[in-house]
Amino acid sequence: MIRGLYASARGMAVEGKKQEVISNNLANSNTTGFKKDIVLVRSFSEELLASTGKGRSLPLGALSESPLLQSIVTSFTPGLLEETGRNLDLALTDAAFFTLQTPAGIRYTKDGSFGIDRDGFLVSSDGYQVLDVEGRAIQILTDHVAVDEDGGIWRLAGQEKQFAGGLGLAVFSAEDLQKLEKRGQNLFEAVNTAPSAQGTGQVRQGMLEKANLEIIREMVDMISVMRIYEANQKSLQAQDEILGKSINEVGRLR
Repeated sequence: MIRGLYASARGMAVEGKKQEVISNNLANSNTTGFKKDIVLVRSFSEELLASTGKGRSLPLGALSESPLLQSIVTSFTPGLLEETGRNLDLALTDAAFFTLQTPAGIRYTKDGSFGIDRDGFLVSSDGYQVLDVEGRAIQILTDHVAVDEDGGIWRLAGQEKQFAGGLGLAVFSAEDLQKLEKRGQNLFEAVNTAPSAQGTGQVRQGMLEKANLEIIREMVDMISVMRIYEANQKSLQAQDEILGKSINEVGRLR
C-alpha cells in the first residue's frame, strides 16, 4: 500500500513538471526564435515478484512503478520564417546562432530582431552588441543596409555599397546543441563546448524565425497531462482512504 502511495506521488510530480514546461512553451509562443523544451521520462526499474512457500520460490511477474523524470531537453528544430520587410530583421535557416556580447559573457541567440544603439552599433532587442566573425562589435551607423546570405553587412549609399562587417554565425554539431543551456532573455550559453564552424549561406534579411512549437499540439499535451495528474491524484486519495480503514477499522480489536 505504501508503495502505491509513492508511485502515485511520483506520477503527480512528473506530470506537474510537464505542465510547467508546457506552460513556459505556450508563454513563449510569440517569442522570436524561441526553442521549446521537452520533458523526458524513464520507467522505474522493474522488480521481480515471487511467491515463496514450502521451501521454494515461484515467479509471479514483474512490477514496474511510475515513470521518473529523466531530463528536460531543448528541441532545436527550425521554426517557420515570417517576412517583416524590416532591414534589421534577420533569420537563420540552419542550425546557426547569432553571437552576442553580454555582461555575463558570450551568448548565442536565434532572435534576429536587431536595432542600432546611440553609437551606431548593431544590437539585439535587449541592447547586447552583435559580434562579427572576429568577435568584435559591428558598427553600421544606419539601418539602410543590405545583408547577404553569408552574413555580410553592407551600408547602402545610392548605388554604392560599403562593407560594415560580417555577422559571427556560430554553428554547433547535433551533439553539441544539447550542451547549450538556456540563460533567460532567449539566450543560450555554450557549456563545455564551442562553435564548430562559421555558418555560410544561412541569413535571410527582412525575416524572423518564429517559435518552433504548435500551440494546438501544446494545448492537447497540457490536457493530457492534467488528466493523468488527476488520475494519479484520485489513486493517491483512494489508497489513502483504504490505508486509513485498514488501520482504524480492520485492525481494531473487538
